[in-house]
Amino acid sequence: IQKEFDEREKSPFKNYVGPSQFGNVNVTYPKTWAAYVDESVTGGGTPVDVHFHPNFVPGINTLGKTTQYALQVQVLDQTFERVLNTFSSAIKSGKATSQPYAAPKVPDVVGARVTSEDNVTVLLPLRDKTLSIATYSQTYIGDFDTIILENITFQP
Repeated sequence: IQKEFDEREKSPFKNYVGPSQFGNVNVTYPKTWAAYVDESVTGGGTPVDVHFHPNFVPGINTLGKTTQYALQVQVLDQTFERVLNTFSSAIKSGKATSQPYAAPKVPDVVGARVTSEDNVTVLLPLRDKTLSIATYSQTYIGDFDTIILENITFQP
């Protein structure tokens, strides 16, 4: 009964819409999640960096700690090929797998879904940049697949 209640509580969903210069990335996520949004368009290689997590978002800049965020959406200031290449050693060693992926609502843009033991990262080309959508815990893969990836949209 608790599990059914928890699933119902996620709806209706919330939306985050990113800046238009970075593709108007539109993320639909459970209303029980919180978002931390960083849209620093000056300097650095990540002009859009958004973390999502149930209830509240744990510290972003906590040195030495790795938080298993429910979801991280980033627009990276690197080409798709370059970002995908950062996963090549994990793929070659068998620690991760990669397969082609297209978001259901943006089917003309084909990227890659990289899966490792407890994390899934979807990379999609976004003009001269890369859209990265990731979950860092097995706990959230169901929501990642059925809510996040099913509904994500952007302007390529």
